[in-house]
Amino acid sequence: MSQSVTRSDRATLVIAHRVNAGEESQYEDWLNRMAVCEAQAPGFIGREVIFPIADGQDWYTSVIKFDSPETLAAWTVSPNCRQMVAEAESMSAQVLRSGAQPQSDGLFLLGSDEQAPEPATWKVALIVLIGLYPSIFAISWLFTFRIEVPFALRLLIGNILAVSVVSFVTTPIARRIFRNWLRARRDAVVTNVVGALVIGLSVLCMLGVFLLVPSP
Repeated sequence: MSQSVTRSDRATLVIAHRVNAGEESQYEDWLNRMAVCEAQAPGFIGREVIFPIADGQDWYTSVIKFDSPETLAAWTVSPNCRQMVAEAESMSAQVLRSGAQPQSDGLFLLGSDEQAPEPATWKVALIVLIGLYPSIFAISWLFTFRIEVPFALRLLIGNILAVSVVSFVTTPIARRIFRNWLRARRDAVVTNVVGALVIGLSVLCMLGVFLLVPSP
């Protein structure tokens, strides 16, 4: 007898890589190979990838779902996963991670109503994008152009600030703003489309503003 996986059982991991210039094609090849490996992992549900935007954000963001925290943890400590992760990190200037907790679907705890549908992976990805983009832009601009510190220290401080801001400020704010949209059922087509368009237009507006910010 098959056993269904409830929303509270699932676990989500969000990982963002800022890939070294010139290594994008190798990284995208890595994504394809990683997808093959993950498909063989027990409990794997799916991976959604947000690709960089030309002249905008330069991060590859992956939203990875497993059917339980235990299967996610088992995969992340497996030799195969560790080897693949090390390969990706060798191609990345910065790496951000946001782990999931049981019953929270990562950063997306929506309340105790178990009848509410679990947010679709593409919705989670859009919320991560709208929280990640302004945070990474501001931190990267500040530490790249305005603060002169050794690269290793700049990288450490930038990662600490980025993880903190994305986890505790921008993404939770976006989650609350789009709470009803995240909870909308899949057959609520108008609500789902309008919410996605609003997020897309918001990102484009941020891009327009950020393009006006002077660089040295």
